[in-house]
Amino acid sequence: MNDYLSKFEALLVQLTDDERDEVVEFYREYLLDAGIDNYDDCVAELGLPKQLARKVLADYSIRLNENLSANTSKRPNVKNHKPTFVRSG
Repeated sequence: MNDYLSKFEALLVQLTDDERDEVVEFYREYLLDAGIDNYDDCVAELGLPKQLARKVLADYSIRLNENLSANTSKRPNVKNHKPTFVRSG
């Protein structure tokens, strides 16, 4: 299992350290709970490390895009905004 997770983790370089740690820990617990401890059984359950990494990265990409879309739709429309200057004194 450790070999599988090491290979998997190495493929997650696009994630932040915290995200990578969270994902790897999730799958470590999943495999432990399922009693899966050797590489071949991990592959049988989750696919090759590269396949699982692609799925995880795609999921994070979709979430990132959704979050960006949500944030941009909440921004005020500033195209026609004219700044107001306050004169002092």
